[in-house]
Amino acid sequence: MKKILISTIVRNREEKLENYYNQIKEFVEEFSNDFEFSISIYENDSFDNSKEILKSFDYSIFSNNYLQCEDIGTEYYGSFMIDQRVINFANARNKTIENVDLSNYDNIMIIEVDVIYNTDVIRELLYLEDFKDEVKISEPDIYSGILLQNNIPYDLWAIRSHPRQQWGDVNTICTNGIKKYWSTANGVCVYNMKPFIEGLKFSSFSEMHNKHDCDTAVLCEDFRKRGYNKVYINHDLRLYHERPESEGAQ
Repeated sequence: MKKILISTIVRNREEKLENYYNQIKEFVEEFSNDFEFSISIYENDSFDNSKEILKSFDYSIFSNNYLQCEDIGTEYYGSFMIDQRVINFANARNKTIENVDLSNYDNIMIIEVDVIYNTDVIRELLYLEDFKDEVKISEPDIYSGILLQNNIPYDLWAIRSHPRQQWGDVNTICTNGIKKYWSTANGVCVYNMKPFIEGLKFSSFSEMHNKHDCDTAVLCEDFRKRGYNKVYINHDLRLYHERPESEGAQ
């Protein structure tokens, strides 16, 4: 039985958390015969009711639950490309793996709080039936669907077709099927756990571009440095972004 660690970071998302939890609960219960799920959530510095809501959830459906809430006084940023914002993202993501024995897990699945999807998306990301039929390799190192807003690819900062690209070009993003990319995230993304077991940490600094960059794009860059270069997007797996009233997660 494969073991999956769900990783999520939260800040000021009280209006999204119930749907976030219910979506996860649905697929955890549906796929529990084939997968064992644990969850690690890190929340910091929320000034809404996120802490209280997170603590109210029933985590008994997970084999292990790592919930950490703290106030450390980081500045709140909206959806802007600011160095300190992506530094905060990477630091927060590292908090989700610091106190976990990663060697117990096969994959880490990053799930963002404000993403809408159904269990068919998760089924393919975990069971890889379409992937193995189309790509004909055993497993990807990084695998996601496509995140849309108003039917347009949303996660363009993380979707990159080639290494020198620093922002995804909507005109070069495939409209269907499975395609290899340089980097992806797209709201729900499954990663091979081996690089993390080897010591990989989340980072916001791109050595390739010599600057701070999208943390999930840097993650793909760092995977590749270690030889994990099978990065794919399945464009038939549609997820949807619903922008909250207060933008930005960290």
